Amino acid sequence: MHSPSVIWRPAPFIRILAFFIPGILLQYYFRLSVTVILPLLLIGIVFIIYCRVRPETKTFKYINLPGVIICICNFLLGVLVTYYNEPATHKNWYASKLDSAQTLVVTIVEPAIKKKKSYQYNAKVLSVDEEIAHGKILLYISDAVEQLPKINNRLLIKNKLTTFQSTGTPGAFEYGKYMQMKGVHHTAWLQAQDFQIIGNDQNIFRSWLYDCKDHIIQTLNRFFTDPEVRGIAEALLIGYKENLDDDLKIAYTETGVIHVIAISGLHLGLIYVVLVYILKKVKWVWRKVLLRVLIVLGVLWIFSFLTGAPASVLRSAVMFSCIHIGESFFRKSSVFNTIAASAFVLLCIQPYFLWDPGFTLSYFAVLGIVLLQRPIEKSIYLKPKILRAIWSMVSVTIAAQISTLPLCLYYFHQFPNLFLITNLLVVPLSTLILFAEIIMLAFSWLYGIEYFAVLVMWMIQFMNWFIVKMGSIPFAVTYPIFANVFSSWMLGGILAFGSRAVLMKSKKALYLSLAFCLLFSLGFSYNYFTALQHQKVLIYNARQSSADIFHRNHFINIQDSMQMDVFNYHHKPARIHFRIHNEVETIPGVYLHEYGILLGEKKWIHLHQQEKKLHLTDTITADVLWISNNYPVPQEEQLKKLKVQTVVLDGSNSLWKIEQWKTACEQLLLRCHSVTQEGTFLYNW
Repeated sequence: MHSPSVIWRPAPFIRILAFFIPGILLQYYFRLSVTVILPLLLIGIVFIIYCRVRPETKTFKYINLPGVIICICNFLLGVLVTYYNEPATHKNWYASKLDSAQTLVVTIVEPAIKKKKSYQYNAKVLSVDEEIAHGKILLYISDAVEQLPKINNRLLIKNKLTTFQSTGTPGAFEYGKYMQMKGVHHTAWLQAQDFQIIGNDQNIFRSWLYDCKDHIIQTLNRFFTDPEVRGIAEALLIGYKENLDDDLKIAYTETGVIHVIAISGLHLGLIYVVLVYILKKVKWVWRKVLLRVLIVLGVLWIFSFLTGAPASVLRSAVMFSCIHIGESFFRKSSVFNTIAASAFVLLCIQPYFLWDPGFTLSYFAVLGIVLLQRPIEKSIYLKPKILRAIWSMVSVTIAAQISTLPLCLYYFHQFPNLFLITNLLVVPLSTLILFAEIIMLAFSWLYGIEYFAVLVMWMIQFMNWFIVKMGSIPFAVTYPIFANVFSSWMLGGILAFGSRAVLMKSKKALYLSLAFCLLFSLGFSYNYFTALQHQKVLIYNARQSSADIFHRNHFINIQDSMQMDVFNYHHKPARIHFRIHNEVETIPGVYLHEYGILLGEKKWIHLHQQEKKLHLTDTITADVLWISNNYPVPQEEQLKKLKVQTVVLDGSNSLWKIEQWKTACEQLLLRCHSVTQEGTFLYNW
């Protein structure tokens, strides 16, 4: 008799994930109480054990009750795992003691990262006012400090912790939320008087690991003097991106080969394949199963920790570990089961990986390759072996691109049109460079290795030159592309069922793909007509006076000077979010003046030139008073003549000046909005 469980037998972890992930999502968005969930889970486990002891309880006509209970238990397990990964649920979480705390003892767990005016440190909290505590924080120590801390140093620091401030810009990357997903909730800026080094933690593995990483970086610095070459070499080998040139990183992104320097599963997969191949040649090692498993797993995990253990590398490390252990001790299992098992293990450790772009992109890429690569390759037969090998590589790239396209558009809002050409050259070349760097490091003591390093340098320079040239082609990238959650799901449905319809000749899949196309078109039309209704002003949470005026799909930019970081983190995401793409000099009904803005019937006063002090003899009514560049607070009599609804203080004002204005506004009962403290100011006119 057919049983529903037969479908899941080759890959039981798929069924586990199908209920485990919704449990994570439910707990993240609705914060359920563990006092209800835990007893239900225990009852479910007891019932499953009872069914194993008394098999006759499974006899139901239409339902496999034990199977249903197992699915519910997986769901509840997802809820519990998420609950216990929330720092606030732990008794000794440091943040629960900060209100009255004076000092904290922390340990530096990673080497310093140089920033513009400071050094960034990842630290682990040990105690708060001599009470045991735990958690992770981010420290910035001024570069003017003479004795900077090192890894494993214990610091006694003043309680100057603050939460991460949200930019408040629609569509912008929320750094604070991203750090919270990684378990870091507070940061602090420290001067020399704010901390004291009080000892060291004896963490031998951590010290050894970062000594190895530092040795690799120093060795690469010795062989490569060109900063661009050195930056790519470090990023390609161990994922160290601090020395990576920004323009070069943009070129790699726009040409669709950023995965080459992003330390993904590609690197670990190459190392795994080569390592297994070498061990097979050494017969006495290969025959000793336990020894070869320890060697393979040791190399994989040490490399993973050297790269900083990003989600994409951890996914590959867990997956290859499962594959190798399974092939060594058990029979070979389904590839889908291995993929699902690795995802389950990682989500049990850190459920917030679900919101990590590297995690989701890597899994979708692997699934795309497994499901689509072979059918795509077989769709065209090429007789010459060379062309067949090239087409095989191309089919891998196409499969990965199809499966990750919705996510890429959602996260990056651009599409690399030349990804096939660039990947065809860069992937094999970067593979060659990767192993050449490993050889170079292994024999760095050998006389004459400098000549080999020169060859590696030439290969990196050629790869950089090729990427820059391809990125300079006018049609190399399509940007900007609007994408939200709905459009990404619809596009995913189009690609999934469309691929099945084309490759498997399925009419049902074709109809489903067309249905998703219709929904996608309806969503696109709705968003387009919504964009035509926009009449907004955005004063951005940037360290300068910076604003946009939106009207339909046009905008006028107002700012002191265009800084690239302000554009990338504020203007660019906001314009994509609101589907605004045409810059104009004039907008109907909008008039700009050095003292303000007229927006239809709405009047703004802009005070930004200190040499032009405000001297009013008559009362002036306005909707918004916009303050920039530390404009001095006028006398109370002058302020009373300004009848305004809201005072907006942009990011060009210092904190002390903001406090002065806020105090004056409180006295006159005026609403005051500081973009530095409250985020981007959004005004509908």
